[in-house]
Amino acid sequence: MTEHLTRIRRRLLDASDAPDAESAMGELWRLCVSVRDSELVDALERSPGYRALRAFFSVRWAAHVRQAEFRCSLSLPVSEPAADAPRRLPRSVLAEEGYRGVADELSLLGPHRVRDAAVIGCGPFPESLVGLQTCGLVTGVVTGVDRDVAAARLAEQVARRYGPRPAGLRTVATDGGSFDFGRSELVLLVNGLAHKAELLERIRQTAPPGVLVLLRNPRLLGRLLYESAHPTTADGWRVIAQVDPTLLSRTLLLERTEH
Repeated sequence: MTEHLTRIRRRLLDASDAPDAESAMGELWRLCVSVRDSELVDALERSPGYRALRAFFSVRWAAHVRQAEFRCSLSLPVSEPAADAPRRLPRSVLAEEGYRGVADELSLLGPHRVRDAAVIGCGPFPESLVGLQTCGLVTGVVTGVDRDVAAARLAEQVARRYGPRPAGLRTVATDGGSFDFGRSELVLLVNGLAHKAELLERIRQTAPPGVLVLLRNPRLLGRLLYESAHPTTADGWRVIAQVDPTLLSRTLLLERTEH
């Protein structure tokens, strides 16, 4: 597998145009979703060149996903749907087969309702924002947070067209580490975030009592592309449920504890 990843890295370095790079990223994605053996992934992570490969691919993948999400959102119809037409956001072009959006993750909450929720790292394609709006579990405002001003603006525009309650939505262009979690009773941390442990600590310190966190962590070869966080009771968090919404992702439901 190391040799295969090294070949893909060379393809990306040698890519002369966008189609070449897209083709190489497609090969990387196909490799990631084809590997189901956790022991094989563990062995890869112990190999001498893994850190360099992860440093390279995580940066390239983040840029690839961001560009794909912009294209996806910008390709959506601008006009309002007919009054009797369902406001259904199309499936993400990056979603794995069988992915049901945030529905699987929100099932961890059961009937529990919250007033306000936040999605940290919402990106320009607001699948998670719309999912939280439509789930019936958030009675107040859903806030999308992204450090990219253009991404936050586009996410709000799309979510206002496809979400059921435009008044219950806002986006903020800021870093998650600077966001005020004082009203957030539910926080969703997406897979593409860096410094997840630091974000969890800020949430622990500033969010209201009883806050719940949905933490997306990568699985299998997803760990090559995304950062993981492993909160413990010593960090002030307890894992109370988990679900694997995709092959490459595991979502943990966390509740705050006392040190």
